[in-house]
Parts: sequence; structure tokens; C-alpha cells
Amino acid sequence: MSRMFLLLLTLLVAIGCKESVVEPPPIEPQASVVTAEDIPADTANTGSFTFFRLSDSSMVALTDSNTTNWDIAFRGTSIIINGGTSGPGQASAVVLTGTDFDTLSTAPASGYVTDSTASKAVTGWYTYTGNAPTPPRHTVLPNPGTVIVLHTAEGEYAKVEIVSYYKGAPEPIPYDEVSGVPTAPARFYTFRYFYQPDGSTNLQ
Repeated sequence: MSRMFLLLLTLLVAIGCKESVVEPPPIEPQASVVTAEDIPADTANTGSFTFFRLSDSSMVALTDSNTTNWDIAFRGTSIIINGGTSGPGQASAVVLTGTDFDTLSTAPASGYVTDSTASKAVTGWYTYTGNAPTPPRHTVLPNPGTVIVLHTAEGEYAKVEIVSYYKGAPEPIPYDEVSGVPTAPARFYTFRYFYQPDGSTNLQ
């Protein structure tokens, strides 16, 4: 009898201890610089954009292109944002030149535009070398010091810097010795960005 009582007491104590355990609060993700590598930009020439969500660094299905589930999208050298004529969101952007990505600490207070039928919000981010006298020829090169600041569809701020348009982000870009044309596959974006989830304009 005493043995059964001890077993029952032990069980009750164990249950009580289990119920008294307090789960720690979830750890909020910290904002940091993220590098997105080799994001395809219509490499098969289908005419479709690749849609990307900054909050979790993920590509979004084409079937969700008419939702606010994405922030920025790529097709060839064209970049669109989820706002204006390009999407149902309220995203807008300003393209800064002569700016250092690392030291840009605050999103600008003004200058944001949305996509329209006349023009896109994100332009002027690259130089095309064309038939240059020296290699690399017919090459897309991101303009140094160009930073895209987004006010996203969900109301947060982010800064984006395009690093490369070629698969693997090679540096320098390899090219054919005869033609001078890059041998690395094109239409693969590598970019780094900082996404601020708390809605503030702090970009560091």
C-alpha cells in the first residue's frame, strides 16, 4: 500500500513540475544584411518575372503575383516593385546614386515613386557596355554606389544593392577571348539587402 502511495505521489509531483514549466518567449528575428544569390530573371525567356519577398528571403510563386506576398521582381534587366501598375501593394522606391550601402543608416523621407505605364520606379541601376572597344562587351554591370530604398507593400523599409547579373557573381566576369562576351550565364541576380521589420526608417 505504501509503495502504491509513493508511486502516486511521484507521479503527481512530476505532473505538477511539468505544468509549472514556463515556455520562454519567442526570440524576435534581428534585422541584418542578407545576400540573395543567383535569383533567376527569366532565364528561359518565358516573359515572366521572378517575384521575391524580402521578409524571409524567398521566391514567390507566379500564381501569387497579384497579391501583396512579394516586394520586388526581376525579368532580364527590368525590376518592378509591388505597387502602382505592377502589383496590388503600396510599394514605392527611390534609387540613390553615389551612396554607400553599408553606411546608409536611414531611409529617405521623400522621393519615392511607384511603377507606372510610363516608367518603372527602379531604373538606372546598371550600365550596358555594348560593343565596347575593350572587353567585357555586351555586359550588364551594376553601377557602383547605387542603392534602391524600398517602402514595401507591407509598410516596412529596406535597402537593396545589386551585386551581379551573372550566375555565381564572378569577379571579374569571365569572357570569351575572341568576342569579349561574358561566358558566365546572365540573368541571375545576386544582391544584398537590409530589411527593417519594425516599420521604422532605420536601415542599419
